[in-house]
Amino acid sequence: MSYTRNVIDVNGGAWTFTLPDQVTLRQGNLVDNFRLDGVSEPLIFDYNLSPDLLFGADYHGIITIGMHEIDPDDPTNTPPTVESANGLRGLIGINFHNNLGITLRNPPSNDTMAFYLAGNSDQFPNTPNAFHTIYTHFHPSGSPLIDAGEFPNLTVTTAVGPFPGAQPGNIATSPNWIFLDGAIAPGNYNWGNFSFHRRDLEGSDDTTLNLIFFNGAFDANELAAIRQTWKLSHPDGVLGIGASSAIQGSVSAALEKDIYSLNLIQGQAYKFELIGTSAPLDPVLRLLDSTGNQLAFDDNGGGNVNSQIIFTAPAAGPYLLEAGGFLNTTGSYTISATNYQTVVSQPSAFGHFATNAADVGGQVYVLYDGLLGRAPDALGLEYWADRLEHGVTARDLGQLFLDSPEGQARAGALGNGEFVGQLYQATLHREADTGGLDYWTGQLNGGAARIDVANGFVFSAEHLGNLKPVFDASVFVTDKQAADVARLYYTMLDRAPDAGGLQYWANQLETGGTISDLAKAFLGTSENVSKYGSMQNGAYVDALYDNALGRAADADGKVYWTNLLNGGTSRADLAVLLSDSAESHSVHLNQIELGWQLA
Repeated sequence: MSYTRNVIDVNGGAWTFTLPDQVTLRQGNLVDNFRLDGVSEPLIFDYNLSPDLLFGADYHGIITIGMHEIDPDDPTNTPPTVESANGLRGLIGINFHNNLGITLRNPPSNDTMAFYLAGNSDQFPNTPNAFHTIYTHFHPSGSPLIDAGEFPNLTVTTAVGPFPGAQPGNIATSPNWIFLDGAIAPGNYNWGNFSFHRRDLEGSDDTTLNLIFFNGAFDANELAAIRQTWKLSHPDGVLGIGASSAIQGSVSAALEKDIYSLNLIQGQAYKFELIGTSAPLDPVLRLLDSTGNQLAFDDNGGGNVNSQIIFTAPAAGPYLLEAGGFLNTTGSYTISATNYQTVVSQPSAFGHFATNAADVGGQVYVLYDGLLGRAPDALGLEYWADRLEHGVTARDLGQLFLDSPEGQARAGALGNGEFVGQLYQATLHREADTGGLDYWTGQLNGGAARIDVANGFVFSAEHLGNLKPVFDASVFVTDKQAADVARLYYTMLDRAPDAGGLQYWANQLETGGTISDLAKAFLGTSENVSKYGSMQNGAYVDALYDNALGRAADADGKVYWTNLLNGGTSRADLAVLLSDSAESHSVHLNQIELGWQLA
């Protein structure tokens, strides 16, 4: 078949013409777009343009061809036909000259190479260097026009743009793209890339062939940039607000990023989370406006390697969340958007204020002051007040203080007289008078227990009078059951407790429930399931270590707990161990005992 060459000078703007056989684009300004109607012959593009004039030294170009049936009446000009389930057929030939891109010639005949577009990638004869994978999602911005006729309209668009990061001679491959090699023109080492989007015969979707060509070599960063630009208007899904609307997805290829659209309310605060559920994904989360401008970014703000963004919408409308992997890591993830409530400080939900030594917390305070010479720390006050409340006596507690490493370091090596002198200083804030010193030393020398002598000083009117300013200001005593519940919230749900939940679960502990019972109940909540239900055990260990301890799991600990979980141990057991650890108490001190934070 012969071709009539139709030469068109490109001077910008948009125009329409009927394609006879072949089109040549000569030097000039880039055309914004053009449309080919009534195509019934093989379509050949012959590019005879100077690369510098077409793109400039650092620019790259894209040509997208929306197509359906081409040359249906002349099978001699098509490769062997294998129709896909969608009935897609087509023939296209492309030539480059003047060192622009790849010549795309079919060795050894050196004739123009034609690429048959079918439902699989096996219909590329004589292209041994093709990577046989077809990408079925890419689509141009601006949909091609499709009509109901036998030969739908064919739309061709061109665009240019800088894509930094190309490395000369670097051939990037991806499971989502086909790379076609041919005879390379002299000059730059250039490549061509083709992909298409499937279409059924009913016209419910359009078919596109995307040719992306470069003035120089390219790498996968450039293709990713092109793809992400398209996905801004064609997101991977719609993300609802709420834990139950979380989406499970995966980053399966290097440089792949998933984009989700969502609608936000002006003035509402939101929390966006991207949690990796399988290794080696290191999640990276970006919040974009509807046009792709970045509004917020986070890598590890969600704990461990997970990502979290807190954002108050300045305006109502559509926004975009982009989920990707740091350093091209891949794996599964959970992405969610929830209404974010700023935590409030509410002491009454976590304990009470002691105003005298009759209170269990007050007793702990005076024992610390008299026997250890200091005010109690918040965690010690919480723990020992709970012990007093549940049966331990003040004498027993005082003895425990004297026997503790701190108590022994303070008074263990003192003789009886020195011990009495220390009590005078610690409780009465004065030197011992001679009579008092002789009396109490004699009691000890005669067999009296140090704790009994000490408690005489600790609970004396003079000592309590010295502590009056402290109790007038009041001492906050954390309820241990409330604190245990709050730590479980942070460990298993990664948030502060709400007032109702804190009260309910603390009451369960007060009335005979165990922290293990609570952990098992937490596992079944919709909030926990949506966040962690799909996680593999290794990822779950990482998540709970980060939630409870604010750090990654040590290697031995991760292996140990992952093996136990894989063997059937309940995740509740891990949660209890981490939540109740001394390290977790310290990590969450400012949120619970000192912060009284509620969601």
